[in-house]
Amino acid sequence: ITALASCRTINAAITKSSNGTTIYLSEGIHTSTSSFVATINKNVVFIGGWSNSFTTQTGQTILDGQNTRGGIRVNPGITTTLSNIIVQNGNTSLGAGVYNEGTLTLENTTLQKGYTDQGAGIYNQGNLTLKNVTIANNVTYNDGAGIYQKSGILDLTNVTISNNTAKSSGGGIYVYDGSVTINNSTITQNIAADPGALAIGGGLSNYFNKPVTIRNTIIAGNGADIVPDCRGQITSAGHNLIGYGDG
Repeated sequence: ITALASCRTINAAITKSSNGTTIYLSEGIHTSTSSFVATINKNVVFIGGWSNSFTTQTGQTILDGQNTRGGIRVNPGITTTLSNIIVQNGNTSLGAGVYNEGTLTLENTTLQKGYTDQGAGIYNQGNLTLKNVTIANNVTYNDGAGIYQKSGILDLTNVTISNNTAKSSGGGIYVYDGSVTINNSTITQNIAADPGALAIGGGLSNYFNKPVTIRNTIIAGNGADIVPDCRGQITSAGHNLIGYGDG
């Protein structure tokens, strides 16, 4: 199935698909009039960046929330993979770029320019794997501008989280619960800033000391009133560079 060759929207392609389908997405901008540009309620795979003839993979597919809706929602019990996409301009109460309650893998993906209460890039309460992903320029007026880790499992490999801004804590990542593993990644130039209080943990905030393991990772160059880079306990698997922390 191709999302725009046979369907007008990505959600229409999902409706027409069955479990196990691979949906090829054309390059260019995809929008929606629904609450999310893509609400995934079936076990399907999405591969973006295809030419309009679907003969060559020449670029990336852009899911644009147009500052009025979320980018991607994955429902509970769903297993899905998306690759070669950009999610931008999401605006919703939680998870402007991605709201995940299922088992989700994102590859070769950028999440940018989201705005929400928590998790402007990603709000995760499922099982989430990120590979070769950039999360940048997202803003939240509470915690976790890049990623808000509510629960479940979060696994990052070759991920860059930068230039995200949270009002309270966790400009890059805020860990509320669950477990987090970070490999070969960079968390930098994120900010936690609250003009009415002391903001804490510009890069990563693990206030509740949940299991967080990092390896070959840089968490430095972030900003906050207190503990600009890494707040809370982490387990080092070796070869990390941490700026200012308290764990």
